[in-house]
Amino acid sequence: MTAPPGPGWFRWRHLAITLLPGVAWFMLANEASPWGMARLRAAAGHERIPDLQLHRYDGAEAYALIAALGEEGRQVYARMLWVIDAVYPPLYGLGLAVAVGCLCSGRWRWLALPPLAAALADWGENACVLAMLAAFPGHAPLAEALAGWCTSGKWLLLALTMAVIVSAGMVRLVRRRPPAR
Repeated sequence: MTAPPGPGWFRWRHLAITLLPGVAWFMLANEASPWGMARLRAAAGHERIPDLQLHRYDGAEAYALIAALGEEGRQVYARMLWVIDAVYPPLYGLGLAVAVGCLCSGRWRWLALPPLAAALADWGENACVLAMLAAFPGHAPLAEALAGWCTSGKWLLLALTMAVIVSAGMVRLVRRRPPAR
């Protein structure tokens, strides 16, 4: 007797449906859009931006980065967060969740939750950065306190997701190999 199928959205054919829009949106957001990362990098010069930091930053560091962007950079950054980065987290979250769900079966399907949590952390990060941008040159204390945690959480959950995808993919490859003679 075969095992019952998993949830309907953990199908390989759904992987392309969920992952391709995220990849297309990523390419648009980085290069083709007037509100994308290429435009932000040009406006910011060589300054870093908070949501690409891999470490947990504090409010002082976030405000230093925001101040260094200049007026034009802050405007471009806010538009990018509203237009591009509002859509991107659910696209990559769902695409990665389906990828994990396709690779993991049974009791391991819960591992599809971290990419969705990463998307939520990304939205939290966006909300915090937008609050800091809106308050600038003033301060948004709650946003300052939470922004770095949301950013770190996003990157940690995405790293965990990538580790799960690589590990589950390797397990599938090993299980499909014929035994050595």
